[in-house]
Amino acid sequence: MKKHRVFDKFEYELAIRKRYGLTSWKTPTTVLLEPDKSFHSFGYEAEEKYIELAEDEKHQDWFYFQRFKMLLHDKLGLKRDVLIPDASGKEMEAKKIFAIAIRYLKDHLLKMILNKGIEFYEEDILWVLTIPAIWSEPAKQFMREAAVEVTFTMPHLNLI
Repeated sequence: MKKHRVFDKFEYELAIRKRYGLTSWKTPTTVLLEPDKSFHSFGYEAEEKYIELAEDEKHQDWFYFQRFKMLLHDKLGLKRDVLIPDASGKEMEAKKIFAIAIRYLKDHLLKMILNKGIEFYEEDILWVLTIPAIWSEPAKQFMREAAVEVTFTMPHLNLI
């Protein structure tokens, strides 16, 4: 008798996306961390790797955070040390996950600029982080602090 594997809802969504292609041009807010909590990938790359791991049943020790941006809005009584769950329920500090995502985006942009052969000083860049208008002031402050952890200095960071 063939044993059937039960997928959780995130694994199911990933399997559907892999089989039928992208559902959006917008990069998903998805972070995949290795079992030691080091960064592995972001966006579609994170989703695809997690699918591979899930198919081989090797995903249990990995940390897979998906759609976590709106979790920040939904958290009542937001505190600096708030925890958010990954797809399997393992929790990590939300600020760390946001900082990892912001760091990835920053490093990715800088790498793209360098690959184009453009000379620049990082201090000349004005970083703009958009924040949903529905977020509370504490949530906006939380995002500002996560961005500062990524070595943005306040004169070079604008939150909109």
